[in-house]
Amino acid sequence: MIFLKYLRQIPIFTVLSDADIVNLQDICLEKDAEAGEIIFSEGSSGDNFFIIIRGSVEIWKNYSAPSPNLLSVYGPGQIFGELAIIDDFARSATVVVRQPSKLLCINRDDFNRVARPSPITLAMMRSLSAMVRERTEIFVEGLRTRNRDIEQLRHNLKKAGEECEAARRNRKHFDRDLHRRQEEN
Repeated sequence: MIFLKYLRQIPIFTVLSDADIVNLQDICLEKDAEAGEIIFSEGSSGDNFFIIIRGSVEIWKNYSAPSPNLLSVYGPGQIFGELAIIDDFARSATVVVRQPSKLLCINRDDFNRVARPSPITLAMMRSLSAMVRERTEIFVEGLRTRNRDIEQLRHNLKKAGEECEAARRNRKHFDRDLHRRQEEN
C-alpha cells in the first residue's frame, strides 16, 4: 500500500511514530464507494471506521425519517465511524456517499490489536465517545427545534400574506363601491 505519507497527514495520526503509521497502513483496507451508497446506517452495529482519501460523504441523523437532518459533509483527510469502534454502541448517524469516493477502512479488532489500548486509555476514549454522542444529540435536538420554529414562521408568514391579499381585495372592492357612489351622487 502507498498510504504511509497520506496517513501521516491525518490530524489524529500526526503524533504517531513512523512504525505506528506503518502498522496502521498494514491494517487499512481500500473501499471504493459510489454516489448515493450508504456506508452504514444509524442504529447498526459498527466494526469499522473510515478515512476519506478522495470524494465526500454526508453525515445524516434520522436519514430515513420524513425530515432527516444533515449534520455535516466530510471530505479528504476526515474520518468517520470512529465512535462505534471505541464504545461498541450502535452507529449514531447514517453516512451516505456524496460523490464517488475512495475510503480506507480499519476494523475494530485490527485497530485494537495495533493500538493495544490500556484499560485506562480505553475508559477515557469511551468517556470521550459518550460526550460526543451526547453533544451530537443535543445539537440535533436544537436543529429539530429550529426547524419546527422555521416551519411555524413560514406558516405564519403564509397566513399573513393571505390576510394581506384578502385585505387588498376588500380595499379594491371598497374603492370601487366608493367610486360608484361618488358618481351616483
